[in-house]
Amino acid sequence: MSDKPRIAICVSGQTRHFNENPQYIDDLNSILELFDEFEYDLYGHTWADQEDPKQEVLDRFTAYESEDQRIIWDEIINLMYVDSSQTPAKYHQFFQIDDDWKHKKEFMDMLHGKSDQNYLEFCKERINGTIGQVWSAHRSFQLMIPHMKTKSYQAVVRLRWDLMIKNYHGEEFMSKQRQRFKDIIHDWYNNQHDFEHAHIKPDILCADDCIFELRQDPYANDQVFVVNFLSFLNSKILTTKPIKYLEDMIKYYSDGMAAYCLPSAHTLWMQWWLESEMKISPKLPNMFQANGRDVYKVNKDWNI
Repeated sequence: MSDKPRIAICVSGQTRHFNENPQYIDDLNSILELFDEFEYDLYGHTWADQEDPKQEVLDRFTAYESEDQRIIWDEIINLMYVDSSQTPAKYHQFFQIDDDWKHKKEFMDMLHGKSDQNYLEFCKERINGTIGQVWSAHRSFQLMIPHMKTKSYQAVVRLRWDLMIKNYHGEEFMSKQRQRFKDIIHDWYNNQHDFEHAHIKPDILCADDCIFELRQDPYANDQVFVVNFLSFLNSKILTTKPIKYLEDMIKYYSDGMAAYCLPSAHTLWMQWWLESEMKISPKLPNMFQANGRDVYKVNKDWNI
C-alpha cells in the first residue's frame, strides 16, 4: 500500500468534445500528473445532454453521475411553493438582468408580448448557463459522501472536463510553471514557507488570475481549485443541497432586497466559495485553459 497522502479530484461541468480526440484524455492525464505527490480518487459529474466519457475513462472513476439539467429549473420553481416563514428566492434572482437589455428590441418585445419567445423559457435557459457550473461541481463533491468512511482525504481538487495546460508560452516556460504549481501544493499541504503560519494558510488555493473592480463581483480563474479537506468537511457544502446553498447566498447578499441576483457564471465562483466560510488565496500559477473547439452558448449573446 502506498504511503502517499490521498486526495479527491472532482471533475465537473459539460464534457462537450471530450470524446472527439484522444488528445483531450491526454490533456486530463497531464493535469492529473501535477498531483503525483498524492494518491487520488476521481469523481465526475456532467449533464444528461452531454456524452458520457468513454468507458476506458469512466473505469478510472470512483463515482460518476450524469444528471438532467432540468433539475435546476424544477428546484428553483419548487422554492416558490414551499411553505416558509421567510420569502424564498425567486427565479429572477438566479441570473443577472443587464440594464442594457432594455435597449435590445428582442428583449423588450418579449416583455411586451410581441415575441414568440416565452419569458420564463428565456429565464430557464440563462439560469442553466449561470449556475450550472457551480451546481455540477457541488454534485461532484457530494459524490464523495458514500466513500468517505473508507477514504481518508487530505484535499479536494476541482477540475473541468475541457481543460488543458497552456502551451503557447513554450515548453521551457511551462515546465517551470508546472514545477511551481507542484511546489506550491507541496508547501501548502506541508505548512512550509508561505504557508508556515496558520493565520496565512488559506483553505482554498486558486489561480493568480484575479480581477477586482469597484462595485463589481471579484473574479478568479475558476478552472482549478485546491481545497483543504478538513476545512471542506467543516463547511456546509457536503450537507447542503445545491439549491439551498444558492438560496442561502441570495438571502445573505440581498439582505432583504428583492433586486439582488446572483453573479453570472464565472464571476459566481468567488461568492460561491465564500459562502462556505473558507479562506481563499490566489497562489497557483494561471497555467490552464479550455481545450478543443469553441462552443456556442446562448448566454454569450447576452453578456452572461
